[in-house]
Amino acid sequence: KLPSSATAHQMEGVAFMILSGRYIGYLPVSYATRWVAIDRMRSLLAKRFRLNTNIEIVTRRGAALSMVSRAFVDGMREETNPTSGIEPAGRS
Repeated sequence: KLPSSATAHQMEGVAFMILSGRYIGYLPVSYATRWVAIDRMRSLLAKRFRLNTNIEIVTRRGAALSMVSRAFVDGMREETNPTSGIEPAGRS
């Protein structure tokens, strides 16, 4: 077990600490991809330490989605496709 020396509750805080080069931590693949692509971060033991989370979108029952809301939902579907390493919950 690794000792914990810092805590962050938002992804941005975790990313900032990792980018400092002094900490390791968990980030969603979709969030860390930009830094992995430019060699600022790398995955450590990805098959052993994988954290899956569900992303759910909640709307008012029976309410029509605005064009902006529809674009957001469609964008989330694209970002959470199975090839990105994140699986959608399966509900619209």
